[in-house]
Amino acid sequence: MISTKSVLSELSLRGNHLSELHAPSIADALSHSRLNVLNLFDNRLGNDGAAAIAQALRFNMSLKSLSLSKNWIGGDGAHAFASLFSTCTETPELAEGRKVACSVVDEQNKFIADINKKNSRGKVKKKQLDKIEHPEKPVMLKDVETCVGNTSLEYLNLSANGIRDVALDFAQVIAKSKSCKLRGLAINMNHTSPKVIEEVTTLLEKGSFFLYV
Repeated sequence: MISTKSVLSELSLRGNHLSELHAPSIADALSHSRLNVLNLFDNRLGNDGAAAIAQALRFNMSLKSLSLSKNWIGGDGAHAFASLFSTCTETPELAEGRKVACSVVDEQNKFIADINKKNSRGKVKKKQLDKIEHPEKPVMLKDVETCVGNTSLEYLNLSANGIRDVALDFAQVIAKSKSCKLRGLAINMNHTSPKVIEEVTTLLEKGSFFLYV
């Protein structure tokens, strides 16, 4: 249902008793879906489920709105989403690694497309894919990915969970991020202290940013 071939742009799975056991399947589908809106309100995904979904969103450039309200998510789950929007200081080595990784992927895609085209005529054997050369010491893609925050999500609802004062850590990451496109955040009903609510409001309630605490 959630795939690159699906024409769905909005999907609601609210109140379906989904747990952390279902999260890997949701995450896998999200990593290559074209959904714009996903509503997972009132399930039981928990911290592990939230972490799996946050990781999947690093590879999703279509989702604009996500609701994880009332999902038994605590501080660990909130930290997973905070890392989704964080950006690290990119070193020259990492910048070069990103460039190399992207060039290898481009070369592979071009070569495979050519192979597929010629295979229809029976001219090229599958073993020729091995001719693609890789760098001797490629930068691990996971290292490159940790510096790439999600750049499509615009609205996130984490209300009615248990993230408590981790809300401040979350807000600080968003305020500092250069790649985050988040324009709305709901973190109300999370047992957050009045002092932290005040600090979060000071950090994020600027311009057209919608904040519900």
